[in-house]
Amino acid sequence: MDTGDDETMTEAEIDAEFERTQPIGNAINALYRAEQIMAEVLDTIDKESTMSQPIPPPPDWASDVLRRMWPTLTDADRDALIGDHDNAVLRETAAQLRRTDSADSLGARPGGMFTLDSSPHLKWHAERFEEPWNGWATPVVTRETLANLFADLTDGDDSPGTVQEDGRALVYMPDYEDGDYFIEPDGDGLYHLAELGWTFDQLD
Repeated sequence: MDTGDDETMTEAEIDAEFERTQPIGNAINALYRAEQIMAEVLDTIDKESTMSQPIPPPPDWASDVLRRMWPTLTDADRDALIGDHDNAVLRETAAQLRRTDSADSLGARPGGMFTLDSSPHLKWHAERFEEPWNGWATPVVTRETLANLFADLTDGDDSPGTVQEDGRALVYMPDYEDGDYFIEPDGDGLYHLAELGWTFDQLD
């Protein structure tokens, strides 16, 4: 039916045209709603699929506490813990590779004064230095110097470590999963501070 301009249609004709096209409008609305429902269903399936992915097993080095907590951690937390541990292993390996047995060892450098990047106002004496670590100095010090270093860096009850009676240096790491660790003196009773992984600067 040629309705011509809507302004020329009578009210009855308009009602008739609306009734004629109403099924088409209803079909379009139904299709739109069906697409919305399908999108919601697919989104729910994706979320359930993500949540149902198996949790990777804890690493071999994980403590009993970490093994119990492992299922409750997010993927990002698990990745961060593994990354921190891997970095610690790399630092320890690199420290062993740089280690010198005496001042005459290959890679050994003459002794001198050094400081800590975060506390440049403090200074200590190194018997010698080993190969730098990422540009940072790696001092080798006596028991007395290490004890002084720990004492100088102590702030109230917050201490970075202590030298025990048996000669081992206990380094406090309360915020790390692996916890505290020891630095053993070498055969000459010296301590290789590269094992700390701290950012020391050698002074001229």
